[in-house]
This record gives sequence, structure tokens and C-alpha cells, in this order.
Amino acid sequence: LTEFKDPSALEFRNAMYAVNENDEFELVYTEVFNKNNNQTYVFDNRERKSLAFLESDDNFVPLEQLQAQRMEELKLEELRNEVMKTAMEDNVITDHTKIDVKTKVVPTTDASGKNIFNYEVNVGYTVDEEFSARDDFGPGKYLCEESAAAQAMLTVVKKALEGDFAKYVVEGKEVKLMITGMADAMPFSRTVPYNEVYGGYDREPVYKNGQLDNISVNKQTGISENEQLAFLRAMGVKHYIESNIPALQKMKTSYNANIEVSEETGSQYRRIGVMLTFVDAFAQ
Repeated sequence: LTEFKDPSALEFRNAMYAVNENDEFELVYTEVFNKNNNQTYVFDNRERKSLAFLESDDNFVPLEQLQAQRMEELKLEELRNEVMKTAMEDNVITDHTKIDVKTKVVPTTDASGKNIFNYEVNVGYTVDEEFSARDDFGPGKYLCEESAAAQAMLTVVKKALEGDFAKYVVEGKEVKLMITGMADAMPFSRTVPYNEVYGGYDREPVYKNGQLDNISVNKQTGISENEQLAFLRAMGVKHYIESNIPALQKMKTSYNANIEVSEETGSQYRRIGVMLTFVDAFAQ
């Protein structure tokens, strides 16, 4: 797919067409020349064999969807660059913060067994170790606004869903959010107060390093474990999205939290990330 990411560099040569049973022209042969790498790729179906077997493959994704996904990922990268440029010019973050954006088309089936395509949008960030204390969460901190890197990442998510990705934000359709909150292994010297800014939680279902578990945190007990900090960082993302992206709340939206606690200490291990999965994204 990466070889075809620039459509303007592709040149179709020696194309041949035939008339199908519906009296429509269909492509049966072409040579695709890629100017970027001087490679030629050949599609040859002059024997007119049925290509229906491709669509029966569980891993089959139509080329037009892959091309659209790649182009949207490029737009997401451009948006990321614009947000980071503004944040650095305003001295909010340094160039040691890196926001990562990825998109992916995932073939799967729905509850009835019908083949569908989900669309994953994954956004996260890293901060170089020597600058993570400045750009990211400090010890014992969990509010989104306490991390400049987290704020920049969430700005990318908001602008993307209000811009090029708005076509996937369709009222009544399903979207699943997996939010990852991370913490380091720094020991607690005291209990950190928690005023339930994101609510109180009692045996709340949560994934811990990918395994289903539960977690509790409330005003009475406060925060005394790094797992609780990681969880509240994830809940900060949920709160931001619910407060700042109202269109998403008109969808069938579900949230899951995944928490990861490093065995190492250091602010470079205090991060958040979010993956949005738009279910059956390309259905009309």
C-alpha cells in the first residue's frame, strides 16, 4: 500500500477492457507504472476469471478503501503537524514531544455473521525522557490539562473528528473507544486526594495490561496506587471527549479503559492514548 500512497505518481499503461454480462466495460489488463520508484505492477485477467473469491477472503479489503485510508492518514499527519507547530510556537510543548497517528481498515463480521469493515483511528504520543517532566504528567498528576502533550494529542483528535473524519461520526452508528492510561512505578509517600472530578468508581471494569480486571477509586480512599493514576488519566480522556466532541455522543458510543503500569520510574512512562473503532464504517 505504501508504494501507491501518491496517486499522482501512478501512470496506467496499455489498459485493456472487455464487456461483461451486464454490458458494462471492465478492466481486464493494465500496467501500473510508479514514477516514485520506477516499478511497474501488472494486473492481468484477460482470461476473464471471476474475482469473487477475493471478497470471500476474511482478510480481503477493497483497494479503494485502502487508498482512502492511506490518504486520510496523510491528512491526519498534516493536522498533527499543524497542531504541534502551533503548540511549539506558543511554547506549550517542545519539539521533544511526538504525536503518533495511525489508521487501519479491519475486515470482520457483525453479530449476524455479515462481513463488515471497521475503521480504526489510533492516536498517542511519546516525550523524550529529559523533557517528559515538562511536557507531560508530573508525579501524582492525572488531569488532562496538567499535561501539555496530552492536550495537544486531544486537540488532534477533536479537529480530526470535526474535519476530514466527520463523515464517520454518524448519528446512530457504533463507535468503540479504547483509552489507555499509563503510569510509572514511583512509590507513593502519601495518599493523593481525589475530589471525584471524573466520578467515583467501585470495582469498575478495566483492562490491566490487556487482561480484564476491576479498579476502585473515590473521594474517601483517595489515590494510593499507580494503577489508580493510570486509570484516572484514561478517564480524563473520556471526560474531554464527552465535553468537547458532542457529535460523538450522538453515536452508539462505548468506552473501555486499559491501564499499563511500568516497572520503571520516570515521567516518560506517564502517558495516555486513544483508539477509536468505527464499526461498519463504510456502510451507506
